Amino acid sequence: MQNNANNNQVSSKRMDIYYKILLIGPRRVGKTQILKRICKEDFNENYSPSLGIDFRIQKYYSENLIVQIIDLADKTEISQDVIKGHIIEADCFICIYDITNINSVRELSDLVKYYEQFIPSDNKKQCWYFVGNKSDDKNRECTNRPENLFNYTPYGNIGFIEISAKENKYIDSMFRTAIMRIGELHRVKNKEKNDFKSSRKSNLNVHNINENIINSTKRLNYKENNVNNNNDNNYVKKDKTEEIKVDNKKCEIF
Repeated sequence: MQNNANNNQVSSKRMDIYYKILLIGPRRVGKTQILKRICKEDFNENYSPSLGIDFRIQKYYSENLIVQIIDLADKTEISQDVIKGHIIEADCFICIYDITNINSVRELSDLVKYYEQFIPSDNKKQCWYFVGNKSDDKNRECTNRPENLFNYTPYGNIGFIEISAKENKYIDSMFRTAIMRIGELHRVKNKEKNDFKSSRKSNLNVHNINENIINSTKRLNYKENNVNNNNDNNYVKKDKTEEIKVDNKKCEIF
């Protein structure tokens, strides 16, 4: 009974999975309100834009998943070192623009290029999600065809969606999609890592096998050489003995 209890404790202590999501975008596009909606907080239409960094922690107990969501203020309000640290560690960038303000698209494009320069070239785990906020507002300036808005999107682009923080519309869908794609990228990355380890292990095994074969061959050759040398020595000794005996016999005859 005690062993079963211990096994249950071990199985229940699964390792937590950590995701880090950054909300990026120019001022007044609704990042803070989107963050509040994601975390089921009250919506406040009369809010002041965030200065610096605002973040929340979401825990999903059924999946042992912990998600850190960070509202990253405009690049002019944060030091480059702080930005670089968050950018490198991020799993997903939710890139937000205001569909009622075409200038926010241009500003977002500049931000994306600015942030992307801090990501190591060999790091392909980040995904980028482009989100148009304020779909409830009829004063639209941006087309709903994203390919006509953005000339460039980074590697790992997972698509576009229009939402309304005010009406709490499509925010859950946006967030679930981001979580799902992060999970997919992590699984691919883990598979590549495991395949690499298996490949290295196989190469080491092949190397060890070859070394063993070479060493075995050397030992066999060494033994054969010793046997041949011994046979040659015995043959010489035998010949000498016979020769001596013959000589002795000759001596006895004479």
